[in-house]
Amino acid sequence: MLVRLYRVLQHLSIDIVFGAVILLHFFSKTYNVSVAWPAYILLGTSIWLIYTIDHLKDSKAAESGKRERYIFHRKNESSLKYVVIVVLVLAGVTLFFVPRSILIGGLVLVLFCFMYVLFQSKLARFGLKEIYISIVYTLGILVAPISLSHSFDVFSFVLLLTISFLNLIIFSWFEYKEDQADSFSSIATLLGHERLFRLILTVLAIGFAIGFLSIKESTLYSLYLIIVLVVFTLLSFNPSWSGKRDRYRTIGDAVFLLPIFSELL
Repeated sequence: MLVRLYRVLQHLSIDIVFGAVILLHFFSKTYNVSVAWPAYILLGTSIWLIYTIDHLKDSKAAESGKRERYIFHRKNESSLKYVVIVVLVLAGVTLFFVPRSILIGGLVLVLFCFMYVLFQSKLARFGLKEIYISIVYTLGILVAPISLSHSFDVFSFVLLLTISFLNLIIFSWFEYKEDQADSFSSIATLLGHERLFRLILTVLAIGFAIGFLSIKESTLYSLYLIIVLVVFTLLSFNPSWSGKRDRYRTIGDAVFLLPIFSELL
């Protein structure tokens, strides 16, 4: 029963929303700022909307697709569309409560999400969907800490962009055959299975280099980055194990929850 409940939460992208909120709290502490509750709601609703609308569009495009999350979204399409409207209204209302110092950043985030909805198919066709989502995800988490602290930490941006991009291209690599069967455009179908794996290895190598070179200056950031990279490496080099019951997705998304343990330090 608990496994089934977690599956439903995964299909609804609730775990991704929790991961984003936890990361916002993590980076607000490292930026030494206090982020008000409306920023957390705006981030959570924006992330949920971009993922849910993406899944709804994909499930409709792959009418015969057998992926569990597509079946779930097709089955609950009508209900989810109503929820999307409610969450859109919630996000819009929340904008009125967001502190003025981060309002502009919040509006830009909403604009980026809206642009993704409009140009999703074109981004996917040119293999830009994954990097676009990674940038939006990264900016969404960091816009409040950056705005409130009036500073920009390049390492925190590179860290988040690296792990979010890796997360998406590893998922795409595992779903290569499904994308082909559903006639989906993705970075995997554009580059091919082998070339995408080489890209994964390249990003992993760059990430490890950044993590180890910066460990003296940003210990907590670096340790988190290295741990995530180790997890992604193990997933990538054990595809037969990682592919069973979508373990790569469960574990790959769970890494964004790890900063919650920093509360124990």
